[in-house]
Amino acid sequence: MTSPIDRHALTKTLIKAAWLSVGLGLAMQLLLLAVAAFYGTVPGIQTIIADTVQKVSWSTLVCSGV
Repeated sequence: MTSPIDRHALTKTLIKAAWLSVGLGLAMQLLLLAVAAFYGTVPGIQTIIADTVQKVSWSTLVCSGV
């Protein structure tokens, strides 16, 4: 059984990984939007929001799982 100190450290690490994965998802979306703007094919706001939510949730699940 793990001690309370180990649980605290694990919780802290998981929260840090979750926030880093949110940042990763947002960074990837910004990069894709920058490329789309460069080529003049920026999608509508509904598409941008849907893609952002998808990328952030996906990166959070993957990074937290790892």
